[in-house]
Amino acid sequence: MFLDDYQEVFQDTDVGFCALGTTLKKSGKEKMRMIDHDHVIHIAKLSSAAGCKEFHLVSSKAANKTSIFFYLQLKGETESDLISLNLFPKCLAIYRPATLLCSRVESRLTERAFQILLKPFAYLAPTLLTTPIDILAKAMTNAPFSSKLKIDLSVQQEKSLPKNVYIFENSDIFLLASENKDI
Repeated sequence: MFLDDYQEVFQDTDVGFCALGTTLKKSGKEKMRMIDHDHVIHIAKLSSAAGCKEFHLVSSKAANKTSIFFYLQLKGETESDLISLNLFPKCLAIYRPATLLCSRVESRLTERAFQILLKPFAYLAPTLLTTPIDILAKAMTNAPFSSKLKIDLSVQQEKSLPKNVYIFENSDIFLLASENKDI
């Protein structure tokens, strides 16, 4: 796999972040599976082999390997496979944001219209349907230093997850982002 050519990039990394993904329209099912699943798993393995102890992955709200929707099923399979590999001794953190609000270089009319329609919801109930990408980024960079990782064990046990696996739903993402961290 071409990612092996970049193995040195993963050296001397304690914490890894992965936000790799594409769209079905842009790539088709086969390439989307390769990017959103196979490449993500391979990056995780390369990171672990290089000594990475903590891995943070952007997934999707409602990710579920048994979903009837391809996208959500694919995200759920990726999560499940990463969890079962148990590659990271300190933590595997999975973020499940809602619809990401961001500006894109490429123009997608349908997506832009959808984002405009979601703006009132983002204002009235910010954690319900949307996640601004700056909020997601702040949550992910706060998480390795957060006390939330240590106090959410009861929630994780309810989900019957290994003790080093954390799944952050959209409301958790907003909470993590609101923590002030002077690093």
